[in-house]
Amino acid sequence: MKSEILSEIENNVIGRTEYCFLISFEGATPSKQKIREELKVKVGTSPDLFVIRKIEPLAGRKAIKVYVHSYSDSETLRRVEPLYILKRNGLIKENNESKS
Repeated sequence: MKSEILSEIENNVIGRTEYCFLISFEGATPSKQKIREELKVKVGTSPDLFVIRKIEPLAGRKAIKVYVHSYSDSETLRRVEPLYILKRNGLIKENNESKS
């Protein structure tokens, strides 16, 4: 798997950096966990401080675009990102107590 940064935008109002990566791969599309492992080095932060917002496959190519938001602290991340994004990224666990 090979990744490169297509864009990097500092969003100082919200306190995050927004990235767009191009990831090339061989074989099957990598899992979200493998993508997170690859990107934690590129983003240069703990996996608990960034979320994958969107994975966009590129038709006819062994490549995907990945949109990532990286935060300086976990409090801002949890306040700004929607609940479903936090669940998708494994940063919070789903509460099964509400189901009867």
